[in-house]
Amino acid sequence: MLSSTIGGHDAIKQYENKNKGEVLDFDLLNLPGNSDEITVKKTANVKHVISTVLDFDNMKGVCTGNGRI
Repeated sequence: MLSSTIGGHDAIKQYENKNKGEVLDFDLLNLPGNSDEITVKKTANVKHVISTVLDFDNMKGVCTGNGRI
C-alpha cells in the first residue's frame, strides 16, 4: 500500500476524518466599487476559496456591487 505524508500526517488517514470540509456559496451585495477578486478572497478569511465571480461595469471599470464566492 502506498502512503504519503502531508504536513507530517498520514494522508491516507485523512480520508477517515469525520470532520469533512464544507463548501459554502455566498451571494455578495453592496460591495464597494473598488472591490476586486483578491480583496474579496482576503476579506472572506477562509482557508480555501474555490472561485470568485464579481460583476464589473466594463465601461467604468468598477465593481457593480454584486458577486459570488
